[in-house]
Amino acid sequence: MLILNKWVGTKGIKNIVAEKKKFLDLKAMLSAVDRRDKEWYNRLDSEDKKLFAPFIAMRYVSSVKGDRFFQEHYLEMCNEFVNKHHWTLSKNHKGLLWKLMAMCGAYENFFHQYQAAPKKQTKNKFTQILLDKNPNMKMEDAELLSSIMSKKEQDQYVKDHDPNS
Repeated sequence: MLILNKWVGTKGIKNIVAEKKKFLDLKAMLSAVDRRDKEWYNRLDSEDKKLFAPFIAMRYVSSVKGDRFFQEHYLEMCNEFVNKHHWTLSKNHKGLLWKLMAMCGAYENFFHQYQAAPKKQTKNKFTQILLDKNPNMKMEDAELLSSIMSKKEQDQYVKDHDPNS
């Protein structure tokens, strides 16, 4: 939080509290992508440039609501131009990443929904075996069954259900 002093006539100095910006204007950023505005990032002030997170922006840019053609267009363009070398460029070349994202635009405004990263796979081997053998089983059920069964019972299950053993 910043505290600014302002001279208020004969009453003296008045403290004005100004809060730091925490987020970049998402609507303006996505609109700039849709318009293919490659100079948008260069026009940002230094504080806003610090707030620009290419990974988060890429997650938004790659997903649009609308025709299937445009959904595929944004996804494929984002994968081809931005995602391919994202981790190499993200540290020191945010401006270049922005220009690559701007290339994905289709000159029409779309609603961009955040595309969450896929959930992590289970680390328990037996839970993964249960899920492989029972494709309709839910993850929670497999984890519960895995925690209930003893090591001996798990070994017996694998022995009974694995044709290679």
